[in-house]
Amino acid sequence: MNVTIVVGGQFGSESKGKAVSLLARDSREMTAVVRCGGPNSGHIVLEHGREYCFRLLPSGVVYGRRGFLAPAAVIDLGVLKREIETYDISPDLLTIDPFSVVISEAMKASEQALVSAISSTGSGTGAATAAKCLRGPGTQLVKDVTATESWLKPYVRDVRKEVYELLDAGYRIIVEGTQGFGLSLHHSRMYPHTTSKDTTAAQFIMEAGLSPMLVDEIILVVRTFPIRVAGQQAGPLKNEISWEELRRESGHPNDLTEVTTVTRKTRRVARFDPDLVLEACKINRPTALVVHGLDYLGYENHRVQTFQKLNTKAKQFLRELRDLTDVPIKYAFTGRTNGDIVTDVELGLDQGTWSRAAA
Repeated sequence: MNVTIVVGGQFGSESKGKAVSLLARDSREMTAVVRCGGPNSGHIVLEHGREYCFRLLPSGVVYGRRGFLAPAAVIDLGVLKREIETYDISPDLLTIDPFSVVISEAMKASEQALVSAISSTGSGTGAATAAKCLRGPGTQLVKDVTATESWLKPYVRDVRKEVYELLDAGYRIIVEGTQGFGLSLHHSRMYPHTTSKDTTAAQFIMEAGLSPMLVDEIILVVRTFPIRVAGQQAGPLKNEISWEELRRESGHPNDLTEVTTVTRKTRRVARFDPDLVLEACKINRPTALVVHGLDYLGYENHRVQTFQKLNTKAKQFLRELRDLTDVPIKYAFTGRTNGDIVTDVELGLDQGTWSRAAA
């Protein structure tokens, strides 16, 4: 085995990029990361005193881990080139599969109706995926553009071959999923207010070209207060509240309003929905959870690094989540940077007396 899959448990932006980077950093084994999806979602990691914003690059490159763009990846050449140059990524660190599909300007234009209809990013990711399925004229794969895009050629190699060589050498492969379970084209109950593909662990292992028999870890990442993108047309959000209401309740001294990584639109926010997370657990069967946003349960949790220093509300939330899902909690995030993390949640819960009655 030796394969970990990271999947979002709500509507995206659960801090999967941060989780993936930390898993790559902290693993006792040598690690590499396979990124799935396309540029319609962004993963942010704050480390080394800077913000890394990845729409295509695997988050493990923050710590110098090898990264791969899977055969099922959807590539925006402009976005990819900009990220490679911005973060100085060499061909030794990144492999792009020759059979991943390339987004054209026409594909982006074809999605503009979806921008107003369901708050799509309009990135062309869905159109490119559909074009690859239909094998239509004008559809290009990465292997078709290396002659004209000379900068790309050194990065293009068989991802499947290289990943299996690493597995044989004892590496752990982390598969970095995108978006969230509540946006799944097939398994969300909110169609057509979904993304353009499935967003479950089973989908991501298929995209990476790996056998499900290799998977021994599935990490489900959730937020204390889930989000959706702006506009009611984006789809329902149960128990929606305002960012100002959340700021007042948490005691945060600053505005908490979040914007989407790709389109820079204001996100909507809501109270935790246990039914959605339970459904995500049933479909994905995680072996561990990662929780983002304990500082939203009280500013006194901001940047806390041990369970015992969390406030009662945060401890109670973690206990109830553990009891609800019967899944252990690997990491809990208390801020935006990779240093804002609690790693002893399970130890704290085992040693404490926290129950549903302990308010």
